[in-house]
Amino acid sequence: MAIQLSRPLPQPDLDTEPYWEAARQHKLVVQHCPKQGIYQHPPKPRLKGCGFDFEWKEVSGRGRVYSFTIIYLNGPTASAKNKEEVR
Repeated sequence: MAIQLSRPLPQPDLDTEPYWEAARQHKLVVQHCPKQGIYQHPPKPRLKGCGFDFEWKEVSGRGRVYSFTIIYLNGPTASAKNKEEVR
């Protein structure tokens, strides 16, 4: 019998709540600096160069993948319901 572990759900905080709220509405938003025209993802408390003066901007979700990584895990992970199961 295979062990089936569930993934933990993301816990929105002050920095990520606008992102998750938009996702619930099936929209993709990212932090955007109107002064420099740069985007930042994943969400952080402040943007490099803009500080706290940023906006959340809806984007199409289209883009290019330049690189990716596949991470293989061995055995039970920290997402086990009870951390005692991992030990």
